[in-house]
Amino acid sequence: APERGSGRQIENVPVQITPDEPDSKWPLLKMSYIWAIQHASRYIWLQTPYFIPPESVLDALKAAALSGVDVRVMVPAKAETFFIGHAVKSYYKECLEAGIRIYERGDEFIHAKTFVSDDYLSSVGTANIDARSFDINYEVNTYMYDEKAARRCSAIFEEDMAVSREILLEDWRK
Repeated sequence: APERGSGRQIENVPVQITPDEPDSKWPLLKMSYIWAIQHASRYIWLQTPYFIPPESVLDALKAAALSGVDVRVMVPAKAETFFIGHAVKSYYKECLEAGIRIYERGDEFIHAKTFVSDDYLSSVGTANIDARSFDINYEVNTYMYDEKAARRCSAIFEEDMAVSREILLEDWRK
């Protein structure tokens, strides 16, 4: 995985390529997200431009946060369309009440579809956290099982947090 801005590579990383398609017997990407969320013990941080999670993914995220896992979701502050922005925001209250931390990245549109968990697992791919990606579209994600890659992905997430605004429950209720 290339390091942002450096041109250097992290070499010899064990990866798993996970394709998914609408006529597949099993929803592999949705199942892999749920597996990663359920197996996170310390943290799982996700970035997506479209956070419109199917109920099973939302339940996994809420269960993880309620059990003490640091769950963070980063979305763009300004959505690509009016309707998407409202759809994404419709999940804020439920997520915040469960302890999921939400960040809106404001300096430029974030189109990343990534997650990193527990300094050992990270993913970069085409799948958004929405029903279209999990059930309708042709998608592919790469899962990296490597501490160095995961630490680099978490550092990138932290860099993005510096240009993001955390949405707090008390502010959202106002």
